Amino acid sequence: MSVQRYFGKINIPSDWQVKKLSDITDKIWIGLVTTMTTHYVDSGTPLIRNSNIKENKIEVGNIIYLDNDFAERNKDRSLKRSDVVTVHTGDIGTSSVIPNELDGAQGFATLNTRVSDGLLPKYLSYFFNSYLYKNQAYSVSTGDGRNNLNMKDFVKSLILVPPPEEQKKIAQILSTWDESIETIEKLIEKKKKLLKSLLNDYFSEKSKYHKDKLKNLGTFSRGKGIAKKEILEQGLPCVRYGELYTDFETGIKTISSFINSSSAKKSTKIKFEDILIAGSGETAIDIGKSAIYLLDEGYVGSDIIIFSPNKKKVNPRFLSFQLSSPYQIKQRARLAQGNSVVHIYKSHLEKIDILLPSLEKQISIAETFDNLESIIQLLFTKKHLLQQQKKGLIQRLLAGKVRVN
Repeated sequence: MSVQRYFGKINIPSDWQVKKLSDITDKIWIGLVTTMTTHYVDSGTPLIRNSNIKENKIEVGNIIYLDNDFAERNKDRSLKRSDVVTVHTGDIGTSSVIPNELDGAQGFATLNTRVSDGLLPKYLSYFFNSYLYKNQAYSVSTGDGRNNLNMKDFVKSLILVPPPEEQKKIAQILSTWDESIETIEKLIEKKKKLLKSLLNDYFSEKSKYHKDKLKNLGTFSRGKGIAKKEILEQGLPCVRYGELYTDFETGIKTISSFINSSSAKKSTKIKFEDILIAGSGETAIDIGKSAIYLLDEGYVGSDIIIFSPNKKKVNPRFLSFQLSSPYQIKQRARLAQGNSVVHIYKSHLEKIDILLPSLEKQISIAETFDNLESIIQLLFTKKHLLQQQKKGLIQRLLAGKVRVN
């Protein structure tokens, strides 16, 4: 691998080393890749999926458990405290350190690293999450629509390695930003739980509202194109399917991803009040996450299904809230297909029952939820600003432009 090819024209400090990942680790392996649904239990050994891995954090809210006997039979693949776990499919390269409470967990098709002495796990995790590593990962990625980072390429990754004490200080500084971001994330989760509770109250099987099939309330189309490497900080606004899970609740009022005109020509154009639906996910209960587009125009990539509501039949904002309700989530889960990657298609969505009060009542209900949604969106904006500050700091610290030794 060429140092300049992946790191650009940066001046690497003389006391830093450039090392191949396989040369500074004790073990690198991939998580379980077999079908495991028959071994799922309510309580047992945690199974970390790619979707659980965020930047320097493992989301445990929707974690799956394996029966302990099955996990024990595969203990050679188990994770230990301080191992680094990395996304293999999807948002490749995104990594986190295994915390104490997940010691002994298994990974589901995850890339796993156990570091050698002289390399701090948390520093390696921050490095994997930086543009310095993501450039490498996407340059060797495979797959159409969903990126894959193969083991043979992962082990050859080039890592910038500062002295141990500087690694420690870099990790401490960046952890301060992570703590601030986590505080806002907790507030977001609190508001989201309140929204979910209200949605459950308004929309349920017991509702006496008239029902109609989604296919009778508008038209469907599909997104296409937009790879991660095409994303810019400025340009034409776009939405990728993964952002429906991570960046939005039910409404899209601000955008953080952009593309150029060349990429736009290969993608699908969307308009104000189109509803975007994720066509794939990792579990049936997650599938079909949706959000309404509340900006003038934009573009969407593959794995997104677009629904354009007929405003004479249904209020788009009302529909977007209903599609996020537990009532709708259960319907989609019953229609979803697949195991390791779950899919839902237009033909499935067409069959979904939509509760339809009068248009006047729909508008009233939508306004009730919109106030709470606005608060959630404001918190997402604050979170994004902190993430951008952290990104700038990472670019300076991990390239050795700012020294903290």
